[in-house]
Amino acid sequence: MNNRNKWNKPSGKGPMGLDWSGVYPATIVPWTDNTCREIDEDTYRSMIRHMIDSGIAGLDPNEVEGLSLEETCRLIEIAKEESKGRIPVTGKIEPRNQQWTWDMVKEAEKVIEAGADVLYLHPVPDQNNMEDFINLYKTFDKAFDLPIMALMVGTPPAVLKEIALACPNICAWKYESRQNNGLIKELVANMREVEAQTGRHVCTLRAGDHDLAESLVNGAEGTFNGGGCWRVEYDVAIVNAVKRGDLNEAFAIQKRLEPATDAVRGVFGTTIKTYGRFPYRYKITAWLLGIFPNYYARLPRTAFSDEEVLMLRDALIKAGFEVVRAPEECKNLGISLY
Repeated sequence: MNNRNKWNKPSGKGPMGLDWSGVYPATIVPWTDNTCREIDEDTYRSMIRHMIDSGIAGLDPNEVEGLSLEETCRLIEIAKEESKGRIPVTGKIEPRNQQWTWDMVKEAEKVIEAGADVLYLHPVPDQNNMEDFINLYKTFDKAFDLPIMALMVGTPPAVLKEIALACPNICAWKYESRQNNGLIKELVANMREVEAQTGRHVCTLRAGDHDLAESLVNGAEGTFNGGGCWRVEYDVAIVNAVKRGDLNEAFAIQKRLEPATDAVRGVFGTTIKTYGRFPYRYKITAWLLGIFPNYYARLPRTAFSDEEVLMLRDALIKAGFEVVRAPEECKNLGISLY
């Protein structure tokens, strides 16, 4: 596959000669009804078109929601149809039932067949066995001549350096630093050492948006974020402001969004809710803003209390968003049937 300069991005030193910096939103999945068996393709296409019009660098068409491989491939096909080759589309490879490497390789073949331009690996490392983790990337690098991105949650930057040195197709890390920008700086420094030794540039992309401006100031080159469904244009604006050196503008945007950003992560002033349910809050937020016609989600993403939905609504209004759902609509949302 010849991706060189395919997406009209400035030529860089990364894999395929491309610049992999920028904003990569991960899409959430709309369903036609509360059985959550059928994807609402019209709503999904509308969301993708808005993201592309906002100036994103690439697209991950699969924020986790218990999708089958067939559903994942269908989302990739739709994303390819809507992007029309203007941006790269990732193909997510994730462990399913403690998947073996061979199963992941076979899954990669399917997402490539569906049109993925980039492999997005989502393995969970065994901190006590980094050798096998590193070998997983070596296997994929040899098996597929495609750019590779991967999610890393606090993985030591030295390990990522070893992978990047051994795997020429690594183009970017989606790095969750848990708001520790010392780790961002350390990872960036390690990737600079990789570039010095190989001539290849590997991007550091902040996983999420909570401290995006700080991460960019400390060397990150963009964000890979499931919250793009409700804030993609603001992520693009923050990244562009930092690129042109307008840090006041970048931090002003981030500060204005702070009440909503906190609420999506379960922080409502002094009230703290479950952090780990933020992917479902993406969907509730999209519904509150009128991006999605419903809030349906697959189990185990059970509904929030009336109180929490109303608190999320208030946080969006405080952040300056136009909420289209009245308070009485935010009660008794129920749960998906399946």
